[in-house]
Amino acid sequence: DSKWYAERTLDGTNQILHRLITALCSIKCISQAVALLQMFPNGSGYNFASRIVQEDPNALEATYFQFLWEVPFLELLIYVYNKHRDERKTNYLIQLMAER
Repeated sequence: DSKWYAERTLDGTNQILHRLITALCSIKCISQAVALLQMFPNGSGYNFASRIVQEDPNALEATYFQFLWEVPFLELLIYVYNKHRDERKTNYLIQLMAER
């Protein structure tokens, strides 16, 4: 587990989310993990999401982008895919953000 998880006291719901996210990351379901990270209060999942997205942006599946509602998460993905010159994903994310 990352230091991000170790430094927090988790209630029951957050413990379940933590276990789900850990399991999803271990089986390389990064898109699903990022979607669940939005559910942590006060944006506390953003830093971990940022790390796993930037480690391997190609591991994310665009079909799951529709389940992202937090603007900072969408902005992160736009930044990462623009940096990697993936116009298709960048434009799709910009469209999703405009709908929010």
